[in-house]
Amino acid sequence: MTADEAQARHRDALKRCPACFGRLMIQGGYTAVRRTSLSHFRVHDGCPLIPRHYKGEPRRHPAAIG
Repeated sequence: MTADEAQARHRDALKRCPACFGRLMIQGGYTAVRRTSLSHFRVHDGCPLIPRHYKGEPRRHPAAIG
């Protein structure tokens, strides 16, 4: 599901990364054009969805949800 769908349908639910199971938050601006994105609460180097920090070996988040 997209970040927009998660924000609309599951606003108060915990959100987790599909790759590392780390907790995510939805970020976005309140402008006429709706632009949301997902961001990890705590970045780690084992998530391939965070290219800037990824070290090449996928690992579960140290504070994984479920």
